[in-house]
Amino acid sequence: MTALSIIVTVYNLEDCVERCLKSLAEAVAGMEDETQVLLVDDGSTDGSAEILRAWCGRCACMELISRENGGRSAAKNSGLAAARGEYVIFLDGDDCVRPEMYREMLARARATDADVVVCDMELVWPDHSRVVSCTEDPLYAGRADAAENEADAGRKTVTAAESDANGRKAAAPTAGKNECAAGADDLATFRALVSTGMMSSACNKLVRRRLYRGVRFPVGLEGDDVAVVPVVLARAGRIEVIHEPYYRYIQREGSIQNSRFDERRFTILDTSRICLRRMKKDGAAAGKFRVVRDTLYVHQILENALYHIRFEPWAERRRLLEKYMRRAEYYFTDLWEADGVRHYAENFDKPLRYVTALTLRLLRARRYGAVCALWEVLNRRGADGRERMR
Repeated sequence: MTALSIIVTVYNLEDCVERCLKSLAEAVAGMEDETQVLLVDDGSTDGSAEILRAWCGRCACMELISRENGGRSAAKNSGLAAARGEYVIFLDGDDCVRPEMYREMLARARATDADVVVCDMELVWPDHSRVVSCTEDPLYAGRADAAENEADAGRKTVTAAESDANGRKAAAPTAGKNECAAGADDLATFRALVSTGMMSSACNKLVRRRLYRGVRFPVGLEGDDVAVVPVVLARAGRIEVIHEPYYRYIQREGSIQNSRFDERRFTILDTSRICLRRMKKDGAAAGKFRVVRDTLYVHQILENALYHIRFEPWAERRRLLEKYMRRAEYYFTDLWEADGVRHYAENFDKPLRYVTALTLRLLRARRYGAVCALWEVLNRRGADGRERMR
């Protein structure tokens, strides 16, 4: 039986896919379990297809799927349809992995009968890199009271978990570099995993394939992982965490994440709405639904405005902000009542706490010009620059 299917999506990446496949080949070479590697060429028009075919000839576990260009979501769906593994994981063709990634993650899944195993990520720029924990929000990292807040979060979620549909009592997150996270039915652990900016990535999550049943990536939408990954995590009965940065997320110039804000990023509103609708259809536990809703509202929706629209030129900033926020309020009528939004500013130290609270009050009052004026002052002072997010 095939233990693991690795789905690699590629479109016009001849300049970097060789590096990706070399790291992948090293990672699967030491696998004792049967591994299937699906190389999905999404209609590349450069030399990517030839590179993929060459690697399939060199590695018996690699299979080529050639398809007409339909976008990354469609490519992922093609990979899922062809996957045979008990577990499945994705790899973007412009990223890399460490040699031990799949061996260690699969071993943890087998040892604990986990439905999902998650690892940390290393964000790599040309001149530096930074490790991002899969259970720690980089926006709040390094605060003096972080440990106290985490312990307090664990205490608070005990009561919430008692009313969870699973009926199990939650415990505070465990500590230690490589200690296992408790099962996903532990709401505190689920919160620690979901309440991060990197929550939606499918590339650092080894998932039992049956959890993807009936769920596919929405075709034609940027940020497609947001519509799927939280749903899959909420379905899991046990999630394990390995605090090692096995996945190397290469920050490429020109990618949507590293380019100026434009209306393409409005699709985060659509993918977030799809996610919440799917969770309701699944009958997800109330506690898990609230956690996912709050992190989508904060990390995926509001922070697009607070840390991306903010740095656009004045006229464009004002136009984008109003259009974006009015659509957000139309899609999510409970946006300003959600706990995560109401308490968002409390995560920061002064004076950032005051500035954030003021910004949110102005946004709620739809005083977009005042928000842009406030941001202009902050931008000139260099206060809370975008490096907090990168």
